[in-house]
Amino acid sequence: MSAPTIDYAGAADVFWCSSAKRQMPKGSMRFQTFPTLAEAVRFLVTDTTETRFQYAIDTDQGRYEKDEIAALYERPDFPDRPGV
Repeated sequence: MSAPTIDYAGAADVFWCSSAKRQMPKGSMRFQTFPTLAEAVRFLVTDTTETRFQYAIDTDQGRYEKDEIAALYERPDFPDRPGV
């Protein structure tokens, strides 16, 4: 069975938390819109300038969370992955 087709070109909203506490301090929930899902995935997987304890991507196709995002980046059809 083949993996489902992913539309990496669609817009994506990224939400992440920079605090590990159950009660998040004000401003610890962050949000950014990306023009494509590929850019959103690349941002979460490769940008290590900030610690992210929880994160998710919302698209018209659905919602992706931590392990699913890493799996998207590792898929053979992920566009323009460095070293591929």
